[in-house]
Amino acid sequence: MKVKVCGITRAEDIAALAEIGADYAGFIFYPKSPRFAGDKLSGRTVRETGNGKLEKVGVFVQPDLPTLQRTIADYGLDMVQLYGDFPGEFILEVKKSVKVMKAVSIPESATELPVAGTEAFDFLLFDTAGKGHGGTGKQFDWNLFEGYASEQPYFLAGGIGPGDADALLRWREPHLFAADVNSKFESAPGIKDMRLVEAFIKQIKK
Repeated sequence: MKVKVCGITRAEDIAALAEIGADYAGFIFYPKSPRFAGDKLSGRTVRETGNGKLEKVGVFVQPDLPTLQRTIADYGLDMVQLYGDFPGEFILEVKKSVKVMKAVSIPESATELPVAGTEAFDFLLFDTAGKGHGGTGKQFDWNLFEGYASEQPYFLAGGIGPGDADALLRWREPHLFAADVNSKFESAPGIKDMRLVEAFIKQIKK
């Protein structure tokens, strides 16, 4: 199982993730987020930090195509994680340069996973619905994956904490590609506790 650490706002954290074996670093390009990377990290810093050991994922909420393409180039992104609804031609155009992941928000009242119409994406990401776009720090009901009605691999987000590694390893849902962690590994928004992150990665990859 791979590990994505999202909400990165500091160059030293990018470098640390590369050294401790994370697979993906996530950078949020949504200005309303307290973990907005656009005013904290330059494109050059993100491009040149990490020694090529990390795939870099940009998180966007309903971006327009020119802004998205410019940010992909400026920051050297390998993948984008998109919140919102997009026509097929938009996704195909973005996929010419990077992998594209669809973020799917799961409300508390959900009785099934809404995966219809997501076939064009390379990956799905399932997160707990809240007032904003992710970042609730809460888990949704993983039992919703029983009878998962898609063949797409997915990232699992939503309140995964340092104590959840064993549960993820025992679960063994065949389409689970990566664990996506964020707020439960922070001392403050955007400031990761790398001791917790490293211990989690070691457990997942042991």
